[in-house]
Amino acid sequence: MKVANPLRLIFVSVFCLILAVVLAIQTASIALTSEAPENAARLFPLNGLAQENVASAIFSSSVALSGEPQSAAQLGEGWARTSYRYEPLTPESHAILALAQQDSQARSILIGLAAQLNRREPTLQALVLQEHVASENYAGAVETLDGILRVRPSRSSELFPVLLSVFAQYGAVEEFAEVLDGTSQWHQQFLNYAVKQPTALANLVQLRKQADFNEQKFDQSLLRNLAQQNELQSGYDLYTQFAQSGRRSLEDGILSWESTYAPFDWHLKATADFRAQPSLNSADLELYVRPGSGGVFATRIIKSPQAPFSIVAEHQITPRDLSEDVQISLRCTQNPEPFSQGEFSGDGLNLSIENLPASCLFMEIALQARAWSGQAALKGTISPLKIGL
Repeated sequence: MKVANPLRLIFVSVFCLILAVVLAIQTASIALTSEAPENAARLFPLNGLAQENVASAIFSSSVALSGEPQSAAQLGEGWARTSYRYEPLTPESHAILALAQQDSQARSILIGLAAQLNRREPTLQALVLQEHVASENYAGAVETLDGILRVRPSRSSELFPVLLSVFAQYGAVEEFAEVLDGTSQWHQQFLNYAVKQPTALANLVQLRKQADFNEQKFDQSLLRNLAQQNELQSGYDLYTQFAQSGRRSLEDGILSWESTYAPFDWHLKATADFRAQPSLNSADLELYVRPGSGGVFATRIIKSPQAPFSIVAEHQITPRDLSEDVQISLRCTQNPEPFSQGEFSGDGLNLSIENLPASCLFMEIALQARAWSGQAALKGTISPLKIGL
């Protein structure tokens, strides 16, 4: 039997020991990559994923404090560059290296190349989104954001303001109409966010004319906010579309007590002491005012009819001799003061208008009532108002 060479045996033993130590260090480094990336990188400098995590942590903490992404990226640039050297496909390192560039052309090139390798990393895709916004590439911006939010819906609050700046641009509606199809949770969330922003209302009107999102609360908010911004013609046109699509009759001169789409339908008061609600058994409005209560119980904006005209209604309000405590007022929407007022009599309402103020394209009808303390409650029904000659 041949005896092994002692030197070779020692060499092999030392090599195996060193290899075991290196593998142990590497294993420990891998285990620490997520929980303690800085320790992992120092333990095993060739761990590119740990280097990436350190760069990302530095960037995130710095941008949270300073609000300056480029400066934050420059702080983590060294770690990101080392990470890229050992792990060329690390997407967060790509994003930080691109963001750290002071030259805008170099930055765009890096972002474009990195995006070809990874289309799911949120920070990188956010940079791609910014590039699309800067170049007014609406289709690219919407597609990129759709990709981000499908993966990370929690980033909606961060990215919606960026998306809004794209949506508010002239010509962007067509791109959004193709994407906002309800297949992702963020679609309706963005619409609910945008409807609260005055800069988005005009494009939301155009978008809503092209697509039905089957979300009545959104439609109601859109009409209400258009009225608040004095965009009454746009709101009224959209209201007409909604009413017709719902097969509702908009018969000239008859104001039913429908309240779905206020303020172009009725906005009705509803409390225990003072309420107005459509009757379940007729087309009338049911009114109840407890003694000591009162105020406006119904308002509606309509397109001003051509003067002269009258507004009439029948009622069954009791006590009959107190029906004059139910009143009507009319005002042009651009003027806070009414131009005409009247009272319900025992026989009903008959208010005549000979002339309208100048430029009174839309007017608000307001009905109010009061039941005085010590007297009986006002209650009964009022028929739909009719506008005629």
